[in-house]
Order: sequence, then structure tokens, then C-alpha cells
Amino acid sequence: MRTSSRALGAALIVSFVLAGTAGGVVAERIQHGAARGVAVDVYSSGVAVFDLRRTEPAARRLLTGPSGLTFGCLHAHLARGVWHTGEYTLGGRFARSLRFRWNRVVGPYDGCELGGLYGHRWWDAWGTRNAVEIWLTVSGRHFSTIALPRATSLTSCAPDVCSGSG
Repeated sequence: MRTSSRALGAALIVSFVLAGTAGGVVAERIQHGAARGVAVDVYSSGVAVFDLRRTEPAARRLLTGPSGLTFGCLHAHLARGVWHTGEYTLGGRFARSLRFRWNRVVGPYDGCELGGLYGHRWWDAWGTRNAVEIWLTVSGRHFSTIALPRATSLTSCAPDVCSGSG
């Protein structure tokens, strides 16, 4: 009886995997960025995968509090001198990897971010920013550095975006 239930379980897993790939659609990686030891890959399907295995200690402390964390991605653009953003976030717990997906919101994104839920108050020592901000486009870089200035040691961007002198 135990062997047949294991075989049935394995057959179900295989069928789910095959059903998931039956359409032949494989999402292509369209963006990559990293900051404070966290890397993010954005795929054409709109999914963003955060790799937290190499998170710097200071950022890890902010992201591992008892209340969890927020993570997500954003679109940003400047219109008539005012920054407009669409920021989409989910709640979760620190893990080796986090997957972000929001209905009807797809990449490319201007940036992705992770924030700790650690009793944060506006205008405290961390400012009004997230623990990890990853810029993925020039608009994302400008939004992070101009619209919401902060100590540059707390933010970073994709190498192809930040190759200039800022």
C-alpha cells in the first residue's frame, strides 16, 4: 500500500511538471540587477526572482525581523517634473529565494526592492526607503537618486545602468 501511494504521488508530480511545460512557453530573462548582496532576475512573464543567499549582514538584519518583509518591483517615470510610480509589493519571510508576480503587471521594471517590517517610522534613521533597492533602468536610477535622495551606500544598481559617474 505504501509503495503504491508513493508511486501515485510521484506520478502526480510528473504530470504537474509536464502540464506546466506543455505549452512550450519558456520565460526569457530580460533583466538582472543586484544590490547589497541581493540579486534579482526579471523574466518576460513578469516574474521577478530574488536571490537572497548572499545578502549583506546589515540588510539581512533589516529583512529578518519577526514581522517579515515586503518585496516587489516598480515602474517609474517623470511627467511634467513630477515622478509617478506604480509600486507593487508582496509580504513574506526571509528565504533563499523569493518569487514576485502581480496580475497584469509585467516587466521590464525600473527597479525592485525589499523592505523590512521592523517598527519603521517615517523619517527615522533609515529615511523613507527600503533596505534593498535594485535599479534596473535609467528611470529607476533617477527615481532612486533624484526623487528620493539617500546615502548612496544603502543603494546600488544594475552595472549597465550605473557605469556613469552618477
